[in-house]
Amino acid sequence: DSPSVSDRISHRCPTMTLQVMYLVADLRRMDGIDECDEHVLCQITIDNNNVMTIQPDITRESQPWYRVENRHRELYEYSLEHVSIDVSSDDKLIHQNLSDELYQLERVSRNIGDTFQELLVDSPLKAVILGNIVSAEDYDYDNIYVRVELDYSDDWEMVDKCDDVVTQICRKSKHKTNIAYFSCPLEYNMVYKGESIVNWPNIIVEVCSMDVWDRHRILGYGYFTIPDKPGKYNIRICTWKPHITGIVNHLRDFFIGGTSVIQDNHYISTSNGSRYGYTTDSTGTVSIQLYVIHQHRI
Repeated sequence: DSPSVSDRISHRCPTMTLQVMYLVADLRRMDGIDECDEHVLCQITIDNNNVMTIQPDITRESQPWYRVENRHRELYEYSLEHVSIDVSSDDKLIHQNLSDELYQLERVSRNIGDTFQELLVDSPLKAVILGNIVSAEDYDYDNIYVRVELDYSDDWEMVDKCDDVVTQICRKSKHKTNIAYFSCPLEYNMVYKGESIVNWPNIIVEVCSMDVWDRHRILGYGYFTIPDKPGKYNIRICTWKPHITGIVNHLRDFFIGGTSVIQDNHYISTSNGSRYGYTTDSTGTVSIQLYVIHQHRI
């Protein structure tokens, strides 16, 4: 059998919680012989959106009275009047501001949620680093990719496994020469275990290229320190590579690649950017967009 109209309506409409109050009048005679003769004069309903509905409506000049009849066919007339004091404009403004604030809080709670991951017992700070490797520009070779590595001290502990991020191999843009776009995401989730933060972690970048013979060349090294304040950052890293001396090394780098390789990338950040006594060549620039989020224990 097909469902009735009421069933279709009730199953199609969303479930709503209602609070109902009735105003009832007992219209039996005063001699006390008759049984209870109650009639509903008004029904007041409040839903879960705090919308109040009155049935029947407030009486107006066009219909000043409602009528009800008891079992003895005696007719009674009654009216429903709105006797609340008019709200002033200041009170209306306060009420509107409160409603807006409650709506914003409810919207934020619905979108973000009301539960957050707890900090470790011995950790005063949790830092979440979100970002993406935007582009690399002004490099001599094509088919570029970028490798990103996080260098941090023992006072920091990674919440999630920290792997090196390697972008896809990208060719330079045809419209803007010498720029390769990646838009490769990166994310780090870490907590601090020390008492006072002395050194923030460093992000080391290594720019490489690969030719049709699968030969990899180092195009540049660089690093930057993660900002110590939360916010959005657009960072440009100027890279460099060791200077190649001698015709043999130049030929080897051109035909084979891998000549100007640093054995330990941690040297790049632990030297605080100093290349004193180290002959280098400036290469291109890597652009990274970064979002830094802090969670403190109160």
